[in-house]
This record gives sequence, structure tokens and C-alpha cells, in this order.
Amino acid sequence: MHYTISISASSLCVYFVRLSLNRKPKLRTVSICLGILKMIEDPKRVYTPMNFGLRLLKSPTHSNLILVASQGEAVKASSVILSFNSPVIDHMTTELHLTSLDMKEFSKQAVQGFVEAVYTGDAIGLSRDTFRDINKMAHVFKVTWLVTKCE
Repeated sequence: MHYTISISASSLCVYFVRLSLNRKPKLRTVSICLGILKMIEDPKRVYTPMNFGLRLLKSPTHSNLILVASQGEAVKASSVILSFNSPVIDHMTTELHLTSLDMKEFSKQAVQGFVEAVYTGDAIGLSRDTFRDINKMAHVFKVTWLVTKCE
């Protein structure tokens, strides 16, 4: 007898796990299963912070949201990844269908730092010059894990 579990986290990824009762699952399968079981509790929630990887930040395919920083400089990012971390951005992109956010109060370096922190799930690389602005963005967009890390 087989059990199949499949979960889709928006359009980012699809997991398929097949378990067999008559043999022991491989360690890799077990770790994937644990992650999926955690998601089953609340299927609409991806647990953040999560390292989505900076390589996705450079991808034109996944960069569908434009963050307009001071002096009109644009930082492109994935609305899906930002939405996983921020209920405010989630509302702006899914309910209001915005494709561009005005962040002209902040420098391009601060906006880039905020996006990188959200993509990597870590606040280690924040510079002294941009820390205050990134902390403010974390509060405004309700990125709770980043607010906690900035304290």
C-alpha cells in the first residue's frame, strides 16, 4: 500500500513524496516528509525565515515586483517570496494586484538589503548604514522575524 502526499507552495515548488509501508523510507525522504507534515498543519503558510537563495534574486523570470527606491532606482524581486515573509506585501500584491511599490523614502542599498534579508532568511549581512532603514521596512511590512532579529 502506498501513500502519496503532494503540496504546492504557490508556484514556487511542488513536493511529491511516496511512502511504502513494506520498506523503510530513506533519510532524505523522511526529512522532506517532516517539512511537508509541518506545512500540512497550515497549508497556506510557508514557515519563514527560509533561505530561498540569492540566485533567485537575479532571475528575471521570478522578479515580477518592482520596488522603487529613492531617486527612482528600481529593485526587482519576487512577489511570492516577499509575500511569504510579509502579510502587508501579500495583501498589496494579491488583493490590490500591485506590481510596483513606492519605497522612495529609502535608498536603493537599504531596499536591496531588505530584499536580500528576506530572500536568505538571515539578517547577518546588514550594514550600519542601512540597518535603521531595513528595521523600519521590517516594521512597516510586518516581517516579524526580521523585526526580532533587529532588536
